[in-house]
Amino acid sequence: MIDPFEQYARPHPGTFDNALAITPDNDNDLSVAPSLIWLGTPGDVRITAQNGETVTLKNPNLLPFLLARAKRIHATGTTASDIVLLW
Repeated sequence: MIDPFEQYARPHPGTFDNALAITPDNDNDLSVAPSLIWLGTPGDVRITAQNGETVTLKNPNLLPFLLARAKRIHATGTTASDIVLLW
């Protein structure tokens, strides 16, 4: 595949080369640390951050994404669905 932008720095942190649909899991860490978490159906998301802190990010359905580099997305406490990791 030809990438005409290969020689340039990323123009914006909101551009991504990789995506992975996931199912929240209380016991297992994500396979990759995302740059952004896309919420196909917005709602609350309970994450464990890179520092080990676990928090629930309340989403009032205003934004379909989270700028969070989570290491785990918990099933319990997460009401958002159709979740995709982008990096």
